[in-house]
Amino acid sequence: MRRKRAGKRAGRRRSTASPPQSKAAEPALITANGKVAGPAPQAVETQQAVPAPAPVAESEPPAPPTTSGAGAEGDGTTQPPPKRKKRRYSPQRVDYIILLAIIDNQLQGLEEAEPAVRALLAEHGVTPAVLAACRSQLDVAQAAMHERGGCAMAEMGAVIAMEQARRRAEIAYGTFRQTARTAFPDRAESAAIYLGLHLTEAIPEATALFVDDARLALQMAQQHASIAGGLAAATFDAGRIAAVGEAIDALDDAYKARQQAHAVAVQATRTRNETVRTLRRAMRAIALGVSAMLRLHPTVNPPVNW
Repeated sequence: MRRKRAGKRAGRRRSTASPPQSKAAEPALITANGKVAGPAPQAVETQQAVPAPAPVAESEPPAPPTTSGAGAEGDGTTQPPPKRKKRRYSPQRVDYIILLAIIDNQLQGLEEAEPAVRALLAEHGVTPAVLAACRSQLDVAQAAMHERGGCAMAEMGAVIAMEQARRRAEIAYGTFRQTARTAFPDRAESAAIYLGLHLTEAIPEATALFVDDARLALQMAQQHASIAGGLAAATFDAGRIAAVGEAIDALDDAYKARQQAHAVAVQATRTRNETVRTLRRAMRAIALGVSAMLRLHPTVNPPVNW
């Protein structure tokens, strides 16, 4: 009996010690070195160790594709840079031209509206007198636009004339300077002449400075006999010096004319802007009256161009 009881106890101990067959063993955790970490040794005996993946070297991100050929070494895949659109120049503001055209059409629609519509408009302040005043203001704005356009064209002509005079003056004065260097080749001995005639300096970019420096140099060449004699020996006599002075005077006159044309154009631009602003305010009041009438009388057909 004792042997039977001992056998039963041993069987019970084996059944409690052995894990259930339906329960799977916990997977082992594998470190980067291939060692096992975590679960008990008996779980490791039934689980094969999985080798850790080899480290992958980080690759640099690919360079973005080049979409423009500027500054890139061509391999046949780059594209040329887009062409810039040519800017069109207009002597007048295009938005002002469109605004005046719209106001003209709207005023014409109100002036030619049916009598019943005009009566309703008069109740909201859009009377024939108001329309006539706005039409007069439109005529003033259009006249100011034309005036400003003429002033802008005159300024453009003055700019072209000044550029042409500048080119002629530079040619004449440049020839004078080159002849003076030829007549006095030794810069050390003729240091005073080089200094007085501004031969070691570049021609100023500013027109006013150019005119002043050239006049001083020509005046010194005419007043000093040694300089005049040296220039005459180099085929640049007093008559040619006077011709250079005339070219400089013509440039000065063209420069002053250009400045005057610019001032007139600026004043015409200010006048145009003020008249257009006044017209816009007057037309805004009329538009509010027309809008109120149409909202109160939705069955009325709106005037033409409204």
